[in-house]
Amino acid sequence: MKVILVPGHGGKAPKGEYQDFGAVSKDESVDEFHYYQELIKNYIIPELEKNKIEYAYVERKVKKVMPYKEINSVAKDGDFAIEFHYNSYHIEAAQGSEYLYYPTSKSGLRLATLLRDNIKQAMDFALRTNDKSKQGLRPTNSGNGSAVLKNTKCPTVLIEPFFITNPGEFKKATENKKELAKAIIKSIEEYIGSDK
Repeated sequence: MKVILVPGHGGKAPKGEYQDFGAVSKDESVDEFHYYQELIKNYIIPELEKNKIEYAYVERKVKKVMPYKEINSVAKDGDFAIEFHYNSYHIEAAQGSEYLYYPTSKSGLRLATLLRDNIKQAMDFALRTNDKSKQGLRPTNSGNGSAVLKNTKCPTVLIEPFFITNPGEFKKATENKKELAKAIIKSIEEYIGSDK
């Protein structure tokens, strides 16, 4: 079983230039794509290799093309994908984690629940509880992320653990990357273990 890791946004445009890096921090020192690219390559992949867990790393190639074709090209039966994002809003007080999965995917719900619980335990981010989500879990078949969730042939979860526009959450997320990565690794291991 292989985990497919997808940093949200980013990638190379046809002319070879990077574009669409996603939401940026207030001082523009951090953007979504490069934050997760570093987290995945420097913290998550080394642990996967150490624990002999098979993985694939997929980047979105251009701004308007969703990565499900790239995910499907490497996904086999039993594989699963995590697409990494974070949230942003014009009000600094906006906060909370959210984990998106396709409504009819029982495996997606299981993976989303593991990620939610382990990241909550490690990072203590609040859980979003608005009318579109329940304790951070959000089944979705329309709006943001729905194209990826609908069109991937393997269970897929989009994670949004924190708001980059919330100073407290952003500080915690940048200062505790190792802890965040460990929570994600734990979720991957538990998901694989529960499928045996």
